[in-house]
Amino acid sequence: MLTEEGQVLSCGSNSFGQLGVLHGLRRCVVPQVIELLREKIVCIAAGLRHALAATVSGIVFQWGTGLASSGRRLCPGQSLPLFLTAKEPSRVTGMENCKAVRVLAGSDHSASLTDAGELYVWGSNKHGQLATQAAFLPVPQRIEAHCFQNEKVTTVWSGWTHLVAQTGENAAENLGLVRVIGTKDFYW
Repeated sequence: MLTEEGQVLSCGSNSFGQLGVLHGLRRCVVPQVIELLREKIVCIAAGLRHALAATVSGIVFQWGTGLASSGRRLCPGQSLPLFLTAKEPSRVTGMENCKAVRVLAGSDHSASLTDAGELYVWGSNKHGQLATQAAFLPVPQRIEAHCFQNEKVTTVWSGWTHLVAQTGENAAENLGLVRVIGTKDFYW
């Protein structure tokens, strides 16, 4: 839960550290403040076994070990970044020169939209939702602009195994290009 003051509270199962609380509880029925997120948070997202937050300054944090098992299996011998294995909020590396305005999570993938209209993705690509040939992306990778007919992405949504991206300057009046990225790609 995201409060008006920009604090994040979490409750539920914590089997994979997806609550981001320090206590190491297996589950929590009373919402707990995630203390390690000290800067104001503007957007949060929850996947199956991981969660994300974007700060007012555009930094992305991730916690929960849900993506780590897929990463170890699909990238054998490769060390995984800390944010994929952390049970507390850990800064997502690879987006240092970007300002995130939105974060998203699917069952086994993550995404972030920047203020420049760029879409970054990481995690499992089992259903083609990351628009790459790689089976798993351990760090954020920008989806190339040509995938969106060289237009900026104005908003994005995540489903369990897919992403929906919309382009266009005035989304309320003109949908622009809407692309579903996943098992099959659709355009409108």
